[in-house]
Amino acid sequence: MIELTIKSELCLFFVAGVLGSLIGLERQFSVKGEPANMIGVRTFAFISLLGAVSAFISTHYIVWFPAVTFAGMILLISLRYFFDSSKGDVGITTEMTELLVFMIGAITFWGNITIAIALAVGITFVLSLKPEVKKIT
Repeated sequence: MIELTIKSELCLFFVAGVLGSLIGLERQFSVKGEPANMIGVRTFAFISLLGAVSAFISTHYIVWFPAVTFAGMILLISLRYFFDSSKGDVGITTEMTELLVFMIGAITFWGNITIAIALAVGITFVLSLKPEVKKIT
């Protein structure tokens, strides 16, 4: 394994935040108006950074930390989905994207930047197709 310096670790955190922000920008601009419960740039950046911080803790301290953090994310997202679906919002795309963004943050910190960038760009592209898909269905 490559030993990371503090400077290179900070760069990995930055890249993770940028990738999360990219996906968050798409989510934010795809929503007309601005509902109070909208998840956008800041939230997705934080989710990606949470993945990167979990990977950092895993690398330096507690190996199983990302699994516990990911389980916590699943719990929080499930609770929000339960309450949102009771109001009539039954889509799950944003929730799945949040989990993927967490993983992108972890993948980034673990040094697989090319894969993380490809995933972020691919996810952003798929999310941006929503208007075209809605026209078809």
